[in-house]
Amino acid sequence: VEDESLLSNAKARVEELKERDAASDHLIAAAAEARQGSRTPEGLQTLQEALQRAKAKGIPEKELQHGEQVLAEEMPRAQARQQLREAQAKGTSALREAIAMAKATGLSPEELAPFEDLLQGAESKEAATAALKKATDARDVAALTFALHQAKEAGVDADLVAASQAVWEVEAPKQEARELLAAQLAKAIPFVP
Repeated sequence: VEDESLLSNAKARVEELKERDAASDHLIAAAAEARQGSRTPEGLQTLQEALQRAKAKGIPEKELQHGEQVLAEEMPRAQARQQLREAQAKGTSALREAIAMAKATGLSPEELAPFEDLLQGAESKEAATAALKKATDARDVAALTFALHQAKEAGVDADLVAASQAVWEVEAPKQEARELLAAQLAKAIPFVP
């Protein structure tokens, strides 16, 4: 009977150690996955759960520290990625702020590049829109010609481009007529020093 009790205790201890090893292995795998692929705060939930399970199974503090360190480093990055995605719909100032935060968390240049390109394009579009409006209001054919080209390349609102194009179509012939008239007058009136 005593042997059966010892055997039962030994089996329970072996099972406990197996569960502890499984929790440790799960923690190591979750930390590696978090380092390589977690892109959202929710994606780090696996690591958080693995840490809780490992603590419950009595994993030594030294083994837990690695998982906690990975979580502490990756959570701000995941939050920065989330903010970048949300900022895409909010405009240039929100995107600029999200990029600055993402840089501060240590997001890689490769991850930031698409958002920086988007910001540059948005700023270019805003500048092209402003230049087009200014040239249209001034009815300056040269500035309008350049601004129309720039606006089309930057993807400015089609209605604004069409309205400015209509102004150009009215003003360009007038400008050409003024230039021809000035040239004819210059020929007709002799230069007197």
